[in-house]
Amino acid sequence: YQIAKHHVTNAQYAEFLNTVDPDGSNSLGLYDNRMEQFFHPVSFLPLPAFTGGIDLDEAAPSGGKYVAKSDQESFPATWISWVSGARFVNWLSNGQGSGDTESGVYNDLPVNSTDPVPSRQPDATVFLPSEDEFYKAAYYDPDLNDGAGGYTEYGVGTSPPIVEGPAGGPTSANYAQSDGVDGPGGDTYWQNNGGSFDDEIVHLTDVGAYSSATSRYGLFDVDGTAYQWMEEARPNQFGAGDLPLFRGGSWFHGEDGNGAAFHNTQFFAAGSSSLSSSYHGLRIARSAPAILAGDYNNDGIVNTADYTLWRDNLGAPAGSLPN
Repeated sequence: YQIAKHHVTNAQYAEFLNTVDPDGSNSLGLYDNRMEQFFHPVSFLPLPAFTGGIDLDEAAPSGGKYVAKSDQESFPATWISWVSGARFVNWLSNGQGSGDTESGVYNDLPVNSTDPVPSRQPDATVFLPSEDEFYKAAYYDPDLNDGAGGYTEYGVGTSPPIVEGPAGGPTSANYAQSDGVDGPGGDTYWQNNGGSFDDEIVHLTDVGAYSSATSRYGLFDVDGTAYQWMEEARPNQFGAGDLPLFRGGSWFHGEDGNGAAFHNTQFFAAGSSSLSSSYHGLRIARSAPAILAGDYNNDGIVNTADYTLWRDNLGAPAGSLPN
């Protein structure tokens, strides 16, 4: 399989919304109005820190009603429920455009909170990553243990990431850190270059902004930023309905909510309209295309361009070419 280097962005999700819902009717619930403005349940004020990055302009022409907020186009899209993520994947697998959102990879999508989470279709080529797929891409390092391989605790290595703004260094991330003062998530504040948590600041960062901080296999923003939905679910011990799993990290949570040891579910089942938040997003995976011998630039064709690439990289370390 292959997995995306980055989260799905606001610009990409807005393109999806404009394509499948050009009139802005939102009949499938793909758009959460908290993407536009979030009123905090304690203060009842619209707080940018928790608001998503996509506006709905009902006066705009058909096909252009959903717009990523200015300067947030490359932020990870949040306030996406598991079912909306599954519909996004179905759409991708059906060729985008007029492609169907209701079947293809995940059929019989949950409608009610008691409905189960469907399994991936066996012939699926694009999908939400399984826990195993995400875990290996995020935390496995084949160079550990004298080349025998092993797993790191965090996407950037064995130690907790350094909390700082981008671009940072090879072990930096956008997540919360303890400062001894109770914050919105307990004793954690998102540190804005040394400052404390501020409801008026959007704490997300562009995908890949930590340009040198990746997993061994090249995933950006494994730690912090926004959790990603997995395709599995956990039975709801308090009632009916599957609780979808998520992994990774979030801008809002500290060490105990990040890393390989952490995975969790929301309180709401997959079919619930409440299953989304300011720190849940998407990362997409797909089945790996067949490798064509001699296709060194991985474009599906063997030609003189491949010979040129091979010639120019003769003697280069193994794994340095795309194929």
